[in-house]
Amino acid sequence: MIKTEMFQPELFIVLELDICQKTIVSTLKCINVMFKFNCWVIHELTAEDKCKRKAAYLALLRDQRKEKILDKIVTYDEKWVYYNNTSHKGRWSAPGESAGTVARRALTNKKVLLCIWWDCRRIIYKEYLKS
Repeated sequence: MIKTEMFQPELFIVLELDICQKTIVSTLKCINVMFKFNCWVIHELTAEDKCKRKAAYLALLRDQRKEKILDKIVTYDEKWVYYNNTSHKGRWSAPGESAGTVARRALTNKKVLLCIWWDCRRIIYKEYLKS
């Protein structure tokens, strides 16, 4: 049964054999059967799919030339921006002389939420919201 049901999750085997899931998992480990995720492969397009995509691309290009539809699209995004307002100071020193040392401050959890809207040409609006 293990060979024929190799692609089925252990839950399927539990329901089929009416055995505890823990028993099935430990038995599979004893016989050196491991659970591994499948690899992703590139999806192959059929000739029909390629023709449909080409038609859609050409329609978008035609509409863009006529109405400039891409210029009308407005995009929005939010991003947490972490900041630390420490100042880094220096001093004048002679050649070969050390400029001195300053202990680095610990990282801070100060943050603001950046909300931003833009189109194809510029940023339309941005806002910083405190946490």
